[in-house]
Amino acid sequence: MPLKEITFKEWRSINPLKGKWIGYWWPGIGYYKILRGRSKEAREKQIRLILNDDTFRSTQRTFLARFTFIALYVYNELLRSKAERQLDPLEKTWIQAIDHATKKKLTKEELLRIEQVSAHLKFQQKKDKIEPWIQGKVKELFWLWLSRLYSGDVVLRECAAEDCIRLFRPSRSGDGKTSQIYCSNQCRARMAERKVKAIC
Repeated sequence: MPLKEITFKEWRSINPLKGKWIGYWWPGIGYYKILRGRSKEAREKQIRLILNDDTFRSTQRTFLARFTFIALYVYNELLRSKAERQLDPLEKTWIQAIDHATKKKLTKEELLRIEQVSAHLKFQQKKDKIEPWIQGKVKELFWLWLSRLYSGDVVLRECAAEDCIRLFRPSRSGDGKTSQIYCSNQCRARMAERKVKAIC
């Protein structure tokens, strides 16, 4: 899985909408980035590789943080692709399942899939590892992660910017003035600029 651990300074410099890197942060775990394909064809190929071929390895402590990054990256790239091409069944399932889980409305088929995967994919304590460890295909571990999203261990939110459809994990929850409603500083600044122009 093409995840790279980075520093806070590197993470702050990433533009998630225009840059070639996608940055991600999880409290107590660290900062990561993933290289985004430059062309539309390159991104589509990258997503197919992640969904169909990639193997994901993680400790129990970092699983939720690292897989949430991958899940959101794939989800947001598929949303962008949906308007340009026909998604295959696996891609459609990825989007629908995340949408259902965030709304706490998983279907019977999705709940059954979670149960089936959870029965054979478990964290294991290996002799040469300090922490419990898991390894498997991304498309299988997705269901293990989805159960954590459904149970509320992960909170996701849709960006409030009018022209952005990205889903993101807010660093601040709630609905008050201190809540995080935009996926990035770029979206926040863009909406603030529009409000000023509307007043003027």
